[in-house]
Amino acid sequence: MEEDKNQSVIPVIILLIVAACLILIPLRVLGYGFLPQDDALRHGAKAVSGKAWSEILVLREEVKFDNHPGWQVILGFIHRLTACGPEGLAVFSVAVLSLSFILLPLFFLYRPEAWLATLLIFIVAGQWISRIFLGRPYLVTMSCMLAICFLWSKLKDEKIHYPVFITVMLLTAFSTCTHGGWYL
Repeated sequence: MEEDKNQSVIPVIILLIVAACLILIPLRVLGYGFLPQDDALRHGAKAVSGKAWSEILVLREEVKFDNHPGWQVILGFIHRLTACGPEGLAVFSVAVLSLSFILLPLFFLYRPEAWLATLLIFIVAGQWISRIFLGRPYLVTMSCMLAICFLWSKLKDEKIHYPVFITVMLLTAFSTCTHGGWYL
């Protein structure tokens, strides 16, 4: 009986250790004073100023719309809630978006340490891992797509799983609203 209790505690301890490691990664990156010098700042500046893109950036005449309206609403809400400036919104973007991507698989994986090992392999290989610290809204699309990939296996049955189907639709809508990747 005592051994069964220890067996059920071990996966929880492993999950907590992996989650703590993954949470510390973006916090450590931000702790070094990292601040992306591109899109995260411009999104923060737009949320703080409330101006149109044409008043902030030099744009072609053909550009008539904001392809990140949902992200601007979120950043505007955070700005009104906390009164932080563009730099604070950039830090928020980096922290929240990177955490959403690197923590999401922990909700789906049986062995969360496999995700930690996967991220480590990408870091050692020098691949795209640095892109998750840029605070850009494409990370919303990456996170939503990752969740959809994990949920997809539940849709292969002949029986319709409405909660999963509705979740996939909501993730797709949220991704489309926050990151205008749909136009690609």
